[in-house]
Amino acid sequence: MPQLDTATFPSQLFWLFFSFGCLYLFMSKMILPRAEKLIQQRWQGTQGRIEEADRLTKAAEQFDRDLAHKESIARDKAQEIVRLANAEAAEKIHLQHQKIISRLQEDHVLAEKTLKEAQTALSADLRLKRQDLGNAVLGKVLDGLLSSQNFLPGQKEENRRV
Repeated sequence: MPQLDTATFPSQLFWLFFSFGCLYLFMSKMILPRAEKLIQQRWQGTQGRIEEADRLTKAAEQFDRDLAHKESIARDKAQEIVRLANAEAAEKIHLQHQKIISRLQEDHVLAEKTLKEAQTALSADLRLKRQDLGNAVLGKVLDGLLSSQNFLPGQKEENRRV
């Protein structure tokens, strides 16, 4: 076998070192710098993206905190507005209630006055009716008495119709 012939070892070793040397120089001067540059660019791009993501995350967290703070302020303002509106509505209701009570009291006084006037008018009317009834009864009684009495024989007929 010619590969195992010791006479060809030096030339094989020469070409081995020469080939690996050229390959080493080619790789170290051409391929590896380009690959290192590409890896650096990717690293920087990735690192830049990570840094950008961190910056955006911090900005989003700050935005969330600001939004929560503004929401809290808006909620407090809304609650204050509702409280004021409730107080104003309660005051208006109270005033209307007072007006209604006042109007009812005025109507009550007016109704009592009207009732008193009607009672007085009815009382006066009743008095007149009583007098008329008394006069009518008295007239009937007197008329009955006069018609049932025998007049004295010397009296004239004109005296009987009194």
